[in-house]
Amino acid sequence: MTSMNQPLAKANKLPKEHVSLLCRAGEQYLAGGQYVEAQRLLRQAETQAWRQRDGIALARIYLSLTEASRLLRQQACEGMIVISTQDDGMVRRRMMREFVGERAGTILLGGRSGDRLVLKMLERVQYAAQKRGYALEALLLLRCGQKWRVASVADPTFAAGLPVCWVQNLSDQRAGKPGHADEILLPPAGVYPPGSAGAKLAGESLLAAHELLALKWQARHLVRASRWVEMDWLRRAIRIDPACEPVLMRLLALAGG
Repeated sequence: MTSMNQPLAKANKLPKEHVSLLCRAGEQYLAGGQYVEAQRLLRQAETQAWRQRDGIALARIYLSLTEASRLLRQQACEGMIVISTQDDGMVRRRMMREFVGERAGTILLGGRSGDRLVLKMLERVQYAAQKRGYALEALLLLRCGQKWRVASVADPTFAAGLPVCWVQNLSDQRAGKPGHADEILLPPAGVYPPGSAGAKLAGESLLAAHELLALKWQARHLVRASRWVEMDWLRRAIRIDPACEPVLMRLLALAGG
């Protein structure tokens, strides 16, 4: 069995053996609570198993990948929540520097569609999360006139994201009850420590937002020409939300034949 501190042997391994090694190592990290590393290894295993069209291996991988991604998402939505609608680049960079030092949290940065600077800043969050093993996630806040929409960094232009409803009074009994099915409730721009009313509202909304974005993508690109063609589309949906359980469960079912 591969030790959690021992590098994986890559040389002299047949492709299927290497997939099995990656999968076992990912499962060990998952059992040890190191979800970022577990997710990284399981994604590598999934990529190789996909190239080989190995349905048995993919079914096993998707089962563990679903759990690792779900636990990471939960930590990120229960951690520090940072919401910025600032146009000031210096302020955004300062907020970013402070945020990537957190062990868990989600940051939402405001910008316009095609704003490469904001997208690069959000990609830095993903890099920092992988490098440090932290549960950090990032979403884009798209400005649409006087309104805002939440979008995925993986596909920032898809369907213009999800509409945001700003909740000014966090003690309002109506908070947490969106007016429309795809509406995302968020507290005003600011920094919300874990456990605060703003963090709780945002965390619950963001759990829904990630999944809604992936499900909208899946619905727009529903392809059932063949098992592997549908799986290919679904794999693109989990780039938008790696923890989207309905998508991952469908992949699991298709992989199992």
